[in-house]
Amino acid sequence: MPESLLEELNAGIAAGKVRQTDDTPVTEPLEQALMTDDERLAYPIRDDIPMLLEEYGIVLDQAARP
Repeated sequence: MPESLLEELNAGIAAGKVRQTDDTPVTEPLEQALMTDDERLAYPIRDDIPMLLEEYGIVLDQAARP
């Protein structure tokens, strides 16, 4: 995932605007994430473990929200 997108997501997380696909707010900043091939979803990597369950998915267009 590009560093600039990761920074945008973390800014949205800090502002309380980023949610997982199950509508749970993301509360921890992302150090790393995997992005799907279609660039629509990201999955966090926590303690070097990719969190690839559907409910952990983050819709990437949230990064661009004001």
